[in-house]
Amino acid sequence: MPQTATRMTVFAIAMTCGILLALSAHMLSGRFGVGLPVGLDIFQANANPIAAALIWWAIAGAGFVGSFFAGLLAQDAADGPDRRGLRMLIGVLFFAMLVIVPHVAVLPPIPSLPESIASNLLAFALGTVTAFCGSWFAAPR
Repeated sequence: MPQTATRMTVFAIAMTCGILLALSAHMLSGRFGVGLPVGLDIFQANANPIAAALIWWAIAGAGFVGSFFAGLLAQDAADGPDRRGLRMLIGVLFFAMLVIVPHVAVLPPIPSLPESIASNLLAFALGTVTAFCGSWFAAPR
């Protein structure tokens, strides 16, 4: 008899995947020179508000979409052989991305440690909120 995933299990899987994808988007944005503006960087003359808005949306979108699809795939509704293969493929791609991103996103040291910590915490908070929303919509009712 197959076991069905409980609501909390689906919710936890979705939250974890969404947060990890949001942090991966944050790390990749820092690698390409577009980091989250923190503190007084927003008000400087050379600040790029469009790039800052795009990175906020990229982190939020990665958290929401990642948690939503992970929540849908974690459910056991209409489980068939093709769906198991799709789950395995997405799981392997997700794992490969989480292994590759830290090696690609190696950053030079940031001169200001408090701004670096604040930027990382903001990305984590944004990813957590959007992952919660995505997993809430994907969780079985």
